[in-house]
Amino acid sequence: MTKHHFGCTGCGAGLGNILRNNRAVQNILSSGPAPASPLVAGIVSRREVLKGGIATLGALSLASCGETLDEAPALVFTGGTILTVDANFSEAEAIAVRGNRIIAVGSEDDVRVAAGSDAESVDLAGKTMLPGFIDAHTHVIAGAVVDAVMEYVGMAKFDTVAAVLEHIADRAAITPAGEWLVFRNFDPAVQEGLDALTFDELDAISTQHPIFVLNASGHLAYANTKAFDVAGVPDDVENPPGAEFVRNAEGKLTGIMKNNVAYSRIMNAYPALANADPVEALLGLLSKWSRHGLTTVSELSFGGLSQSP
Repeated sequence: MTKHHFGCTGCGAGLGNILRNNRAVQNILSSGPAPASPLVAGIVSRREVLKGGIATLGALSLASCGETLDEAPALVFTGGTILTVDANFSEAEAIAVRGNRIIAVGSEDDVRVAAGSDAESVDLAGKTMLPGFIDAHTHVIAGAVVDAVMEYVGMAKFDTVAAVLEHIADRAAITPAGEWLVFRNFDPAVQEGLDALTFDELDAISTQHPIFVLNASGHLAYANTKAFDVAGVPDDVENPPGAEFVRNAEGKLTGIMKNNVAYSRIMNAYPALANADPVEALLGLLSKWSRHGLTTVSELSFGGLSQSP
């Protein structure tokens, strides 16, 4: 019996297809030694990647420290609910932090003694303080560029699919013909209405603008006929391995695409994606996540975009 192995095309090296035409990525890839063939194939030793990443981050952190942890004044947080998230979800009166380390947690008197006389105080004003959040599954490298060049139309902004379509139509009304309309985080699983966007819905908005909408899952996308035409995707396009250009009962394309190795053919025709600065985009997204309390994220596409400086 023949065995078949299918990797996740969203989490493997194939995710690099999204940025294959990005000029900055091309320059980075051409600036260093050619990656070893197993890495290009998406077969990567996570241990080696982590060793290199940790060494790099360690060097960066050492190089950027203007003062040692012992020299920096501590911050003492009080006046709110401090959730330790220990086994009992116990609460504390105060917590002291110096640099990137918690040095004391407990009663306010004990914490202030540990923090020292030069400690600065922060009044939480009744708010709740939690440990930093950790997201174990992100695609932050490619996702940062997506975040930078696509407009958010997710559930935090629109409750229904009809509202999303109305917003896209509003954008089309004020955008010169021929320019792209590109959106992200569309999620019909939680936005009431249609289960998917097809040529019918998107062509009704415009046949003069290429329209591309990325599903919140990252595994589905939708486009109008103009986007297919501009990207040079023909009616008889074949499905790539692990992906699909969805067709109706008559065998005609619907505009729905499954997995990035399919929809990247449309995305890569979008000029803003080629011109985006992935480094600035990455720093921008991580800064945004940091403001929401995310202190650690894991990149689940090592090998796809990480085979170079």
